[in-house]
Amino acid sequence: MLAFQTSTVQRTGHLSVFHAGYVDFGAGNPGAFGIADYQTVLTLFQQDPVIGPMIAVITPSVTLFGVAGNFAIDASKTFFGVGVVPNDRDRMRMWDEFGVMMPFWRQLAEQGSGLSNTDPAQAVIGIGMARILACAKPSSCPIARACHRRATPPARPTTRSSPMI
Repeated sequence: MLAFQTSTVQRTGHLSVFHAGYVDFGAGNPGAFGIADYQTVLTLFQQDPVIGPMIAVITPSVTLFGVAGNFAIDASKTFFGVGVVPNDRDRMRMWDEFGVMMPFWRQLAEQGSGLSNTDPAQAVIGIGMARILACAKPSSCPIARACHRRATPPARPTTRSSPMI
């Protein structure tokens, strides 16, 4: 049970605050349900005499769903994404109050995500998504090379036998 709690805190934290209506409608339009002045909310928690001293990391995030595509090869895939502040997320991944993190996971957490707070265009995608969208260069990663050998995307057809819907 402690390992599950540790994993949950590392991924999402102890407490999440949402704009009213987000649970019902936010997945369809996360931008409309963001907390406009989230810095003020973060400051309120940090300055609270009870909660403030217990905070190790406080950070905004956004959860979104959508369709990613590589239209040059007529490929698309639905996705679930989380927008984070990379340095804050890296610190969250190190949380292990009960000392239950396996050495392998600790080593990965210590390496960090490789993302930077200064470049909002960076992202990490799973190898499956990269394979489907043909955006993993086989030379860049052994896993991508193996996937490329097993499932090279088909060439783009020159004509269609049926319309795309």
